[in-house]
Amino acid sequence: MEDEDWGAAQVDANKLGKLLKTSRKRHGWSLAAVAAGVWGKSDRGGDLSKYENGKVPNIKSSTVKLLCKHLEIKGRDIPPRYHWPELRNEVAAKQKSKFEPIAGSLEQLGDTDLPELIYIGAKFSISNAQELSAELLRVEIGKRVEDYKALRGLLDNIDERIPSLGNMKKAAKDAFENLDFHRVERLLAQVHSTELEISAETAEFRASNALLMGRVEAALEIFKAAAASFAATDPEETSRRRLRYVEKLYKHAERTGIGYDQADELARLSLLAIENGELIVDNEKKSIVASIQNLLGSLGFQKTLALDDDTVDISLIEKSIELYRSAQESRIGLGDIASWRSCTINLAQALVLRATRNASSLREDREEAVILLEDVLSEFDDNNDPEWVRAKRCLASAIDARPTRAISQMATMSGNEMEQRKIAREHALQALEYTEKDDSYSLALSYLQLSNLYIDPPTPFHLVKKTEVELGLNYLEQAAKTVSATEYPRIHEVIRINRRGAKMLLNNPKRIRNL
Repeated sequence: MEDEDWGAAQVDANKLGKLLKTSRKRHGWSLAAVAAGVWGKSDRGGDLSKYENGKVPNIKSSTVKLLCKHLEIKGRDIPPRYHWPELRNEVAAKQKSKFEPIAGSLEQLGDTDLPELIYIGAKFSISNAQELSAELLRVEIGKRVEDYKALRGLLDNIDERIPSLGNMKKAAKDAFENLDFHRVERLLAQVHSTELEISAETAEFRASNALLMGRVEAALEIFKAAAASFAATDPEETSRRRLRYVEKLYKHAERTGIGYDQADELARLSLLAIENGELIVDNEKKSIVASIQNLLGSLGFQKTLALDDDTVDISLIEKSIELYRSAQESRIGLGDIASWRSCTINLAQALVLRATRNASSLREDREEAVILLEDVLSEFDDNNDPEWVRAKRCLASAIDARPTRAISQMATMSGNEMEQRKIAREHALQALEYTEKDDSYSLALSYLQLSNLYIDPPTPFHLVKKTEVELGLNYLEQAAKTVSATEYPRIHEVIRINRRGAKMLLNNPKRIRNL
């Protein structure tokens, strides 16, 4: 047994021993009588005596089960380290049951009636929940489901760690009484580290709770304080924490559309601290800087994506391209091929977005994106890799890229739009073929891309075939079946908009060829 674990194990052994002895004496049984009842051998009373006096900290859980059954000791009273498999499952089930009344409703929002939806909406602090329809309530609640699940997991983790903290403190006190100061230092360093970890996890729990209530600014301040708490003992951990919290804010913003500014602020604070010497280890410094640059690039990408198509200011996406290039170079220098692939795909996506928003750079950006993606794809050995699939989808988008505004489309027409569309469809179909069937989010994106490639006309002057629009609608329905509206409300909103556009197209004889 490792030195640091000894104190905790001994405390648990003493507690179990006391339970065994108290129960045996309550029944009025001798050591030999209990040994005969448990093992069928009265001469094993000596083993039982060792258990009662805490002499065997690593007693098997199967033995503890036999003793508890014979002595009528309740499983919930014994230390968790001695729980046998059935008891562990029972305890886990009881913990889970605390959440089931509301968790059950969250998993089946489609079957939940309006009064209950209003009740759940109020619990999630959804404004004017009583005035919303059942459909809108399901969408709004769905946006909060993933945060709720993550929050529950954080709470479970915190609860599990507090007992071990008390055991370490007790062992440190025992070592201090014996003047074993080196062991005291080791244990107290562990206690200090664990306390900081628990405090940070509690802060993370509070921040997640704030996000659940829509208080993104409060979450940002909590995340800042949690990261800063490591500054005195481990400055490098402060940088790691900030990166982790930027990622959490970004993912929240991706799901809800709220929080991009706060993620951006924390990311820039991280870069400034690193520039001021917070990180010493060169390779880790480069890695974290590259990760933050990648996230900042993605923040600019998402903000540009949210702008109206007619917005001519492309400074955000240009800054994203610059950040992605820096991150890409850093990953090459570190020899981190997997991260280099991810950065390169992100860079290609940004170039495609700039191409669609800025007709003057269409040809140059599209060509660079295609070259980058073909280079990335050549580095893969496995087509089933999710990043290979993402690169294929991006390549389809790059080949089919064209300005979003009709007047710009007219100015950049090359005459081979339909040929480009066919090639793009081939890449998108390959992406769909190799998408993992249990990756519902990626599968939905593949179906959505194919639906656009069959429904959306290449230019304002192209007629579309009725059969192709119908095929595109079929892909839309596949996307709708792949992910639930509860967990992915934003995807279902896109599906509804595209489905409406396709049906309008089918009803417009001027744009349809009946083939």
